Amino acid sequence: MTVRLPVLVVVALGALLPAGGQAAEELRGMWVCPWEMNSPAAVERVVAAAKQYNFNALFFEVRYRGDALYVPNKRTTEFPNPEPRSPHLAGTPADFDPLEELVARGHAADLQVHAWVTTFVVQNRKTPTPPGHPAVEHPEWLSQNGRGEQWDPWGMAWLEPALPEVHVYLADVFSDIVANYDVDGLHLDYVRYPSPDFGRHPRAIELYQKETGHTLADAAAFASWRRRRIGEFVRRLYERVAAVRPSCRLTAAVFASRTGTAYNSCLQDWTEWLEEGSVDAILPMAYSRDAAVVRRQVEDAVSVASGRHIYAGIMVPEVGAQNFDETIGVEMAAKASAAREAGADGIVVFSSKGLLLEEALVAQALREYAFSEPALPPEMPWREEVVVATAAEVVPVYLRGESKFAVRLKDSVPRRHAYLLAKEVASRSGARVFIKAAEGPRYRVYAGAFDDRGEAAALRRHLAELGY
Repeated sequence: MTVRLPVLVVVALGALLPAGGQAAEELRGMWVCPWEMNSPAAVERVVAAAKQYNFNALFFEVRYRGDALYVPNKRTTEFPNPEPRSPHLAGTPADFDPLEELVARGHAADLQVHAWVTTFVVQNRKTPTPPGHPAVEHPEWLSQNGRGEQWDPWGMAWLEPALPEVHVYLADVFSDIVANYDVDGLHLDYVRYPSPDFGRHPRAIELYQKETGHTLADAAAFASWRRRRIGEFVRRLYERVAAVRPSCRLTAAVFASRTGTAYNSCLQDWTEWLEEGSVDAILPMAYSRDAAVVRRQVEDAVSVASGRHIYAGIMVPEVGAQNFDETIGVEMAAKASAAREAGADGIVVFSSKGLLLEEALVAQALREYAFSEPALPPEMPWREEVVVATAAEVVPVYLRGESKFAVRLKDSVPRRHAYLLAKEVASRSGARVFIKAAEGPRYRVYAGAFDDRGEAAALRRHLAELGY
């Protein structure tokens, strides 16, 4: 099918296309919901469509409501993961693993595969809650509002974002996915509160009062504390994911109104996550049908990117089949072009279902007017840096007031790289390895701690044999 676009609309769209037309490096993704990937044929269809229409990344929802569209602890049990098989896989063979199928087919087609997980949302009224579900096993973890209610206005129940045991549980579940599947990214959704009225869990209130000395009467202090708890979860998860699979990116879908809805209504301070380097990319959900609004929201996100990536989330409008015509494709192409002009590093579309409706009308329009040439996902210099030692040398160090000799492995790297290098060298060499602060947020990595320079030199030779 060829999309035939009204002449006047095409002219307007052409005005939005940047000079040069296409970006050689640009992430182009589609969000794929669980019910869109519940058979091998469905997986094959989505992968083929993504490749055909010049997408290069798939964000597949492998955890919808505390359930698994994969096999928990598939190869390793290092991270406890008791979550049950998803009701969306009911009727499928027990050995059908949609995430494994997608990783294999997606990578064969040169597509990135990101495991999309709901974070704190764990249950809704519409989806069956199977045995072993976290809401069944740990009802004491569910958040509640000021009236003691656990269901939000949209019929969803949430794990309380402030509880330490919730942080541990989710970090283990997500780490299990990253450890057992060769995913290119872990993608967080619903990493927030449903509203400022939630978070009234008795233990959360107790922790807040103990840590801050404030009461609930200080609404601003309570809101700030809850934002920090979510930020702490994201930051620690980033470090965990980097340790488990260094190549795996951590991204998050967020409300595009960063100082309004996100910050005030959902207690989601994603500006801080970018500043701290707790995420690799933010996906502001710029779901307006107006390309000008999309552009403003993406420009705002780009202005606070702090060197990280911004992927514009745009939405196929739900207009009903009777109103679904070629103008929807034009609208999507215009929004993609607006996001590109605003400086986005990529564009992710919600969702694959809308993209592929009506003989893939929207996907065709995007390919013809925004994605006419293939593109590679942009590199992440902070991720792509090879974590290996260079020019190892014996240097004096001071530990606990004593002068020692050690092998300095690498000069001044970000903390996460220093941590990973230290862990790797200690494991391979059996030597004591430590990091010390350098300048700003950077660190140096050292191996050994000897009174004799010759012993340090011997260790240096051993490390050289290991490739350091």
